[in-house]
This record gives sequence, structure tokens and C-alpha cells, in this order.
Amino acid sequence: WSVYAHSVTGRRHQRDGKANQDRYRYWTERNRPVLVLGDGAGSKDRAGEGAEIAVTAAGSDIVAFSCGKADAELRSADLAAAEKLLTPIFADAFDRVNQGILKNAAS
Repeated sequence: WSVYAHSVTGRRHQRDGKANQDRYRYWTERNRPVLVLGDGAGSKDRAGEGAEIAVTAAGSDIVAFSCGKADAELRSADLAAAEKLLTPIFADAFDRVNQGILKNAAS
């Protein structure tokens, strides 16, 4: 697999002197690609940090899950089953993002 990524800082961010806050991460496990994109909430302080925590948490959870016991389920899953399988991962990742933001805010 080859991955090429590019993100452009928007005009408003350029005008206001803000950095690009989008993030992405890419993993390959067992020849399975996982690409996670995070769109930083540009109007918020530390949006880039939040996007970084989100893509890292979600990506590592998806990799762990997809390479774990659920292999057969993922291969045969329809959309509803996939949603049922993945919703807890994203809920956990969301909780970890919130914890990471709070931890970083305290430091």
C-alpha cells in the first residue's frame, strides 16, 4: 500500500494566522489498511490536539478490533451489523479523546 495525504490550510485560518488543524493516521495490520481522518474544530483552541488524539485513539482501536476475534464477523457483516460492531469503538475513542483533552488542559 502507498498513502499520499495532503491537507490545505483554509483562507480564514491563513488570514487569522492559525495553523492547519486537520490530522490523519495510517496503519497496516495483516495487510489491512486503516486510514483515519480528523477535521480539527478550527474555531476552538487546541483543535489540532483534539484531532490528533481522536485519530490516534480511533485508529488504534479499529486496528486492534479488526485484527482480533471479530475477523469473521467483519467479513460477513452487513451495514447494520458493522454499525453495531463499530459504534462501541468510536464511543470508547470519543471518551479517550475527552480524557486526553482534559489531561492536556491540566498540564
